[in-house]
Amino acid sequence: GKKHKLGREDFLSLAGYMRIPPKAAVAAIDAFSRWRGKADEIIDMSFLTSTSKDKLKLIISERSRRMEI
Repeated sequence: GKKHKLGREDFLSLAGYMRIPPKAAVAAIDAFSRWRGKADEIIDMSFLTSTSKDKLKLIISERSRRMEI
């Protein structure tokens, strides 16, 4: 499929279109950044293979970077 390189500005633009207050949209991004550290811990404790754990961490890291977290 087609890959989309969506980032923070795209998310904030969508929030504006959906009439979500900017403060709430930024709070959602901030909540994701707080969750990110815990995500690595949960992934490490999971029953996934080492390869799958690494791939999942890479996906989360890339998406976090796109959101400028």
